[in-house]
Order: sequence, then structure tokens, then C-alpha cells
Amino acid sequence: MSVTAAVGFDAVAVRAARANVVTAFLKGGAALLALGVIIAYTLLFVMQADATVFLRASLAALALAIAVVAWLGAWSLIAARQHRRLTFGAFSILMIALLYIELAAAGAYTDISETDPTQGFQHDDVITFLRGDADLFRIDTRTDLQGLWQPDAAALAGLQDVGGIDNPLALRSYAAFWEATGGRATRLYDMLNVKYVLVKEGAPLPEGKFEKVFGPAQGIEVYANRRFLPRAWVAPADADLDNLLPPDAVAPAEVTAYAPTRMSFTTTTPHPGWLIMSEFWYPGWTATVNGVATEIEQVNGALRAVAVPAGASTVTLTYWPSTLTWGFLAAAAGIVFLAFLTLWLRPKSTSTGSA
Repeated sequence: MSVTAAVGFDAVAVRAARANVVTAFLKGGAALLALGVIIAYTLLFVMQADATVFLRASLAALALAIAVVAWLGAWSLIAARQHRRLTFGAFSILMIALLYIELAAAGAYTDISETDPTQGFQHDDVITFLRGDADLFRIDTRTDLQGLWQPDAAALAGLQDVGGIDNPLALRSYAAFWEATGGRATRLYDMLNVKYVLVKEGAPLPEGKFEKVFGPAQGIEVYANRRFLPRAWVAPADADLDNLLPPDAVAPAEVTAYAPTRMSFTTTTPHPGWLIMSEFWYPGWTATVNGVATEIEQVNGALRAVAVPAGASTVTLTYWPSTLTWGFLAAAAGIVFLAFLTLWLRPKSTSTGSA
């Protein structure tokens, strides 16, 4: 990107007479950006019913508006330079000023104070305590911990947060399931495999279910969920997967392998049933039971389930979406085509002889 910017700057600042292609590019880009702004602000009027969608659309519209201002400013400066109305020095200063304004607008919410930006990630005592538990579990930090705990702190520490990472794009099924749990006192909440809840010092939690096990440390207390469900467990074969409510006691499955794209479970059950996994259903995952391919069903519209027979079973899940295969094929075809063009367009050597 830096090299491209340098070449473009050289074209418009030093060799302005040869910058017609740059002008054409700026005209086309300005038209597309202006169209994007119109569409974005039009969509705002039809998205006001959904606060989350409205917020994302408004941020996108604001970003496009800033881009249009920067684009038109650059176009004006380049046009003035091409018509010799600006000296090289004036053009350079104004272009740098425009770049500064654009970057300042994009980083308007960046904290440039003397506050340590890593303070929200430094929780050695809490993290050490959580890492001391050998179970596979999630933590819950969706408890108004702003200013004390950063949303990505768990991921950096190798822990699994029920809220995932700080990402404005979330699965609709997860958001719907979270809202449908009815709060931390319910068994639906326990299906998320939340073993520990982190709260501000003194914050209340449902009594009788959560017990403080650590803290306070840096203003944070850790509570254990005494009714949390394991990452995988077996439900009866006649269970209603659309409205599954776990019983008080479940038969846990053993997690033998766990990775972002592959996980494996073993279980032994006297009767056929469903292996319920506290993992969110998503296209691209495939499953085998004792080496035989099987379907992955949805549980409560969000989680995963696989039918298992009576006796011992090994369930393996693998993530390999078809789009990834097509992507590799397209990349290979592109490489072959590029190699063909390189050989085809290579200048042919000519030999001359002396008479």
C-alpha cells in the first residue's frame, strides 16, 4: 500500500501531465462512494426498529461520509496540481494535512491519554486461578465489567468467554439463544458451559446457584456456577431438540480432542440418545459416529446434537466448508492461468547472424 501511494503521489505531483488515469480513477471512485453514502443513509430509515442493525448501519454510513470528504479533497488537490494552480510544496503540505484530518476522524475515539492501554488485560491473579481448573469450560464476563476487563482479555489468556471476542458481527442464532435463556438463574444458561462468572466487586448474582471462589482482585470477583453443564452430555433419544431443557443431572461425555476446526468426544450410554454439545451450529461442520457420517442437528435453534447408539461411541466433528474447497480450486486455477500468461507474454528472443 505504501509503494502504491508513493507511485500515485509521484504521478500527480511530479508528472502531473501523465496523471489522466488517476483523474479517471478518482471520478469513478467518487461516484461509487457517493452512491454508497446515499444507500447507507437511506437504509437507516428502514432499520430503526432493530437497534443493533441501526447502530452498525450508522457507523458504516459515517465511515462512508468521511471517505467521500477525503476522496473529494484529494481530487480537488490533484486537479489543482494538474492545472498548475498549486506548487509542489503547497500541494504536498495540503495533501498531508488532508491525510491527517482523515486519520484523526477515523481515530477520534482512540484514547491518547496517559492511561495504560493494557491495564484492562492485566489480571494475572484472576487468570492464574481460572487456568488452574483443568475442566473445559467457559467464563462469563458479560456483567458490566467495562473499564476493568477488556472483551478480548480471555482470548489472549487462552480462556473461552461465552461472549466470544470483541466483534460487531455476531451470529443471530447465538444472540437469540442468549436472549431466550431468561437470565443466569435458568438451566438454559447452564447449557452454555459457563462455570465461572466474573463481576465487579459487590455485584449481585442469583443466590443459591453462584458461590464466590476468588477475589476481589483489581475490583473483580469470580463466582462458580454450581449447576453448570459439561461441554458435552447425553440426552434421551426422545428429547425435543427444538425445546430442550436439561434435567438436574446429566451423563457427561469425555472430550478427547478440541481444536478450532476439529473436536472429538467419547461416550457410553445404555440406550440410544443424543450427544448434546455446547457448541454453536454453523454450516461447514460435519460429524462421524464411530467412523460413520451422520447429520448434525440443531438444539434450541443454536447448539449442536448428534445421534449416538447404545454402547460406546466416538463422535468426531470437523470443519471444512465447501466454500474453502472452491477457494483452493479457484486459487490453483489462478496460479495456473498466471503462469500461462507469463510464459505466453514473455518476449521471444531473436538471434541475428552476420553475413
